[in-house]
Amino acid sequence: MTSFAKAAFDSAAYLACRPRYSKELVKQILDYGHFTPSTKSGRTAVDLGCGPGQLTAQLASTNAFEHVYGLDPSAKMLSRGMQADPPAPRISYRQSSAERLECLADSSVDLLTASQAAHWFDHSKVWPELLRVLKPGGLVAYLNYGECEVPTHPEVSRIIGRHSHVTLAPHWQQPGRDIAENLLDEIAFPGTQGWDKSSFERRKFDRGNITATLSDVAAPPPTTHHPIAFKLDWTIDQLTGYLRTWSAAHNYDEAHGGDVVDQVARELQTLLPASPETFEIVWPGITLFARKAR
Repeated sequence: MTSFAKAAFDSAAYLACRPRYSKELVKQILDYGHFTPSTKSGRTAVDLGCGPGQLTAQLASTNAFEHVYGLDPSAKMLSRGMQADPPAPRISYRQSSAERLECLADSSVDLLTASQAAHWFDHSKVWPELLRVLKPGGLVAYLNYGECEVPTHPEVSRIIGRHSHVTLAPHWQQPGRDIAENLLDEIAFPGTQGWDKSSFERRKFDRGNITATLSDVAAPPPTTHHPIAFKLDWTIDQLTGYLRTWSAAHNYDEAHGGDVVDQVARELQTLLPASPETFEIVWPGITLFARKAR
């Protein structure tokens, strides 16, 4: 994603303001792959499009892998991950796209993840590369979320939607943004050659107190639906900080100058409690699984 690689992009704010994945979601991935600390010997996990390493560090902290690699095409994002204090154990960062995993040997990886990154990939090139580097029985797990909502303040959700779909519409890189909002529906599973078709699964977390998700559109099977799992209690400052990490906001500011989120922030201040009071933010989300044949 070209915006995140630009020198002017604030990778520190991205790390600080993007939501972390819950332990429960990470545990779902470990359970699906039967990864545990007792079986970590020789296990390798690779986080694709890792950015500054949010999920990379979470994978390492599970102690279920002997080696964890974070890969990203942006050197600036990677440098932020490498500056972690204290340094995360067992993590190595390497500059690489998902389409060309030249830094990884054939049949060397147990788990390949991508968190809020798979919508930027060219899967005509990615699926063959993932098949090459996975060990027999190795697992692919994508985590992605759509547009956020504030269930207790529907007007706030409408303002955020207008900001995204009207003000910033020309500044999103497509089709990536639409794929993210549609919870990866446009990403087809790989062909059955070399893959375990019975492992293909989309788990959509799109049920509950949420209204503006597009995930009710029929998704390719096999898809299951679950209660919202991507949620946090945030202050208004955290919400506006998150909105500033959007690539389209960065592109808008580059094109027009100023800070496009300032106007949204002023509107939100009339509707939301002042910091440090918090309110719930939710995102429709998905985990997508595919396993290499044994």
